Amino acid sequence: MKNKRGGLMLFTAFLFIVLMSYISVAFLFDAPDNEGETLRLGKMVQDVYFLNEETKDFEFYLMKSSEYSFVDSINWNLENGFIGSKNCSVDGRFVLYLTKECTIDFEELVINSENNVSHIFDDYLKNYPLEVDSNSFLLNANIMNDKLLLYVDAVDKIEFSNEKTNLWIKPSFEILVEQNWSSLSVVGEQLSKNYGCLVNAPSSNFVGDIDSEKINNEIDSCFSEEYSEISKDSGKVRFNFNLKDLYLGRIVEVPFEVSLKDINPITSIS
Repeated sequence: MKNKRGGLMLFTAFLFIVLMSYISVAFLFDAPDNEGETLRLGKMVQDVYFLNEETKDFEFYLMKSSEYSFVDSINWNLENGFIGSKNCSVDGRFVLYLTKECTIDFEELVINSENNVSHIFDDYLKNYPLEVDSNSFLLNANIMNDKLLLYVDAVDKIEFSNEKTNLWIKPSFEILVEQNWSSLSVVGEQLSKNYGCLVNAPSSNFVGDIDSEKINNEIDSCFSEEYSEISKDSGKVRFNFNLKDLYLGRIVEVPFEVSLKDINPITSIS
């Protein structure tokens, strides 16, 4: 995008210099006969300048709206338990180890996010005074460690025009977004390490002499502070992993469920 924008800016600057030079010469040697032509050329320079500024404003808006759209889409999938195969999501929770394929998969997270990003992107684009929508662009992304690499490409050239001047651009750029998704990878390991604690903790629906606060404290003690909304019932543990969104600066609660029988315990060797 920088190369294309730089080329457009250089071309506009060159055109501006040429036209202004011509106007100056015409004014000095041909005035007043060509006064009308000089004014027309001056108006042309002004139109090109303002159109160029308009394209730069649009490209910036496009870049930021595509960033927000994809981050919003990923967060929506995280909050609804779509952090792997969609077959592993039940009642809005990601059921870890439900089948062999039910493990945290960031590639699947990106695919799920690509599939529902268009309507979010449309919400941003409709606020810009230009007739474009998500069908005007191709959005793709890859997750590498904790980085989201977003690719945005216009399908066709986009026209900017005023009374007598037209400019066409075809935006194409890459965006790198720092995130913290890899911290989700520790969930399975922590469940394995704390298997004994999870098994021995009373169920949240336990009926007996133990009060509910003590029950909650016991099951909560099996998890670190990144976890919340923890409960145990019928051999299943449910919890949220509180993921820090570095881009938007908020907490994204990722809902999980896991059956104790599916956890592979890690035993310490003395």
